[in-house]
Amino acid sequence: MNLTEIARDTTEEFRAQAERKGLALELDPTADGVVVQSDPARVRQVLSNLVSNAVKYTDQGRVTVRVLADGRRGAIEVADTGSGIPADRQPLVFEEFVRLDPHGAPGAGVGLAISQRIVQALGGEITLTSEAGQGSRFVLWLPASGSVSSDGSSRPAGAAPSPPAPSHR
Repeated sequence: MNLTEIARDTTEEFRAQAERKGLALELDPTADGVVVQSDPARVRQVLSNLVSNAVKYTDQGRVTVRVLADGRRGAIEVADTGSGIPADRQPLVFEEFVRLDPHGAPGAGVGLAISQRIVQALGGEITLTSEAGQGSRFVLWLPASGSVSSDGSSRPAGAAPSPPAPSHR
């Protein structure tokens, strides 16, 4: 499955919500065509939760969705310019029924807990980098059946890269 296509579709799904809040919602196409083997419906579900949360908890600025690859995993990053999460509270965000701001935006506090479980079942992980007052960065990492590149090619682990396609001039 193509992570760029899922990122693009999900970004568009939340564009109107972001615009109503005066936020920029951007897709950074830096690593176009990253392909991994996974369950597209579950990946969309998790990414929707991450983007929804970023829009919900960002009052001004932007939310950026970016596709990444590190050679053995593909990833979709959701970064925002929201209020950030203090370091001592970050481990709590993946626990059930935990809301860091119970008087703020509505929710039951289960979205990230469910997302984390789904991603673990897919053999991946969600990482969080955040600093109070500086925004947050959630990255959905998914394993590849082979190596993954940002040009969309993939090959079995340990296999040599494919030769370039002949040019037709």
